Amino acid sequence: MKNASWYWEWTSDNTDEDVEVIYNFDGGDAGVMYYADGSGTPPDPPSVEIVALKYKGVDMTNLLFALMGDDVFDELELEIAEYEQDGGNYDPTDFNK
Repeated sequence: MKNASWYWEWTSDNTDEDVEVIYNFDGGDAGVMYYADGSGTPPDPPSVEIVALKYKGVDMTNLLFALMGDDVFDELELEIAEYEQDGGNYDPTDFNK
C-alpha cells in the first residue's frame, strides 16, 4: 500500500489554489486464472482511499465530505487510480536534459 499526495485542480471562481488530497493507494493484483491443480485466484482491482483533504495547509476533510456528494469523491478516487496506474508521482529527474 502506498501513502501519497495528489493535487486536485478543481474549478471555482473563488479559489486559485488546488486542494491537496492525501490518500492510500493499493495497486491491486492481476490474479492467476489457472493453477496446475485447476484452481485460480480472481484479479483484485486497484483501490484508493482518501485520507485527508487540505486547502492552504488546513484540513478541510470533514467540511468537503459534508458539502459534496459521494459521486464527486468516487470520481476523484477513479481519477487518482488512473493517475497512479499511469506512473504516479511527478519525478523531476524524468525531465532533466
